[in-house]
Amino acid sequence: MEWEKLCTLPVSKGNINFEKFFSFIRKIKYNGTFTVEATAFDSQGKIDTDMLDRCFMCIKDYLNNPG
Repeated sequence: MEWEKLCTLPVSKGNINFEKFFSFIRKIKYNGTFTVEATAFDSQGKIDTDMLDRCFMCIKDYLNNPG
């Protein structure tokens, strides 16, 4: 794998309007599960647990803080 060429972004770093998405989730009172798929490898191919933690905290903030 050419890890340095992997061009994925963590939650809140791309063009998806997560604030709007999670606002809708709260509006419809969704109470199910979520599946999070994240490519969390650094340029050396090691798992970037700090980035994953930031993603999950970001999602938690979106879910807990009405926009």
